[in-house]
Amino acid sequence: MFDDLDKQNAQNATPPAPLVRGEAKAEDMFAEVDKTGKPEVFQPKPANTPPYATVVPREQTWKDKKGLIFGSLAAVLVVAIGGYLGLKFFASDQAAPVSSPIQTEIKNTSPETATTPEPVVEITLPEPVQPAETAVTPEPLDSDQDGLTDEEEAALGTNANNIDSDQDGLTDREEVKVYQTDPLNSDTDGDGYKDGEEIASGYNPKGQGKLLEIKP
Repeated sequence: MFDDLDKQNAQNATPPAPLVRGEAKAEDMFAEVDKTGKPEVFQPKPANTPPYATVVPREQTWKDKKGLIFGSLAAVLVVAIGGYLGLKFFASDQAAPVSSPIQTEIKNTSPETATTPEPVVEITLPEPVQPAETAVTPEPLDSDQDGLTDEEEAALGTNANNIDSDQDGLTDREEVKVYQTDPLNSDTDGDGYKDGEEIASGYNPKGQGKLLEIKP
């Protein structure tokens, strides 16, 4: 036991050997990097591995789409009905007449101040008399515009289309209405001068003498 202690003390008494600078090792900067594990080499999978099954989506049938279609139609129908009812309500609200309050005047009536209304006298107005329609007499026809109607010339025997039937220079009206000469005889007094010539000279076409007064 004491021998071991002597050996340990002898070792501790031996001075350490001096360090030589030239023997220092260079520091490797990639030392830590090399310590990381490297990936394993790619190894192909065994050929007997079964392939993954591909899932094909099932096509939508009419039964699958029926609910979506009916739902969309129902939503459109509800919106249309709601819009129609809203417009109808708005139109009826705008068209409804606004009732204005009627102001009534209330009179305080008492038995002492009550007055008897005056009797109302009904006045019957006569019915308006329609004026009688007067018959419009048409103007008599005068074809030659000589002042004698065709009816008068027919009674006298003169030409209704000639203003001077006997060609004596006087119109049929002048001979009948003014000078009372014969409208069918150009020389009423038979003195050889036409009635128109005697009138122009101032002589009486119905006999002897001169005309004193000529009726208009």
